[in-house]
Amino acid sequence: MLYGSKRNTYEEVASIPTPAATKTFLPISHHSFINQIATVTARQGYEIQDRDYVLDNDGARMFGVFKLKGNRADYSPLVGFRNTHDKSFSAGVCLGSQVMVCSNLSFGSDIVVFRKHTPNIQRDMYDILLNAMGQLTNKIHQQDDRYDRYKNNYLNTQFYHHMLVTAAKRKIISSSKIMKAAALWDKPEHPEFTARNMWSAFNTVTSVLKEHPNMLTINESTQRLHEHCDALVV
Repeated sequence: MLYGSKRNTYEEVASIPTPAATKTFLPISHHSFINQIATVTARQGYEIQDRDYVLDNDGARMFGVFKLKGNRADYSPLVGFRNTHDKSFSAGVCLGSQVMVCSNLSFGSDIVVFRKHTPNIQRDMYDILLNAMGQLTNKIHQQDDRYDRYKNNYLNTQFYHHMLVTAAKRKIISSSKIMKAAALWDKPEHPEFTARNMWSAFNTVTSVLKEHPNMLTINESTQRLHEHCDALVV
């Protein structure tokens, strides 16, 4: 998820001048930060499918998301990032199957790394990115195994209703949304979710969670939903 006033092109991002360094603050250009992330991503064997950028505060702040090509059609790995020229936050990168990068400074995913704008930031950031991409590869393998278990775990409607009620008790989904989730189980929105398994059940709940206005809440609830489904898979 990338939130901002409007999308910007790479050329617009690259046109933003980088302010001069001070003794305590070493800004890096937005485009060099983007290029460094893209380089490490490619060297780790990932192909970037889609790129989104948002500029804020007259270009002093840059936010972006790369959608990577994965091995499955179910979901895509994502890399979110942000950089600033106004000392408002550290340079950051977040990686996972879902990321949140917002101009209100909400920023998060399964893997999150930061580096202050101090001397040697670009040198250090390369090693930080390599380590983070390694973690992402491990995370993808774990996620693949998790979703395979979901797909191989048959559910009848009675057990699905039990799952919804217990999810509401754990405050993963509000009780007012249970009927809507149940309706999606009875009549799936997409043919991929017609199978009566945990994968379809998981997606009925995430479809309802997406309606929440608070993006941070969605991220936290989805993580708890994963834990809830993991505990129910036999």
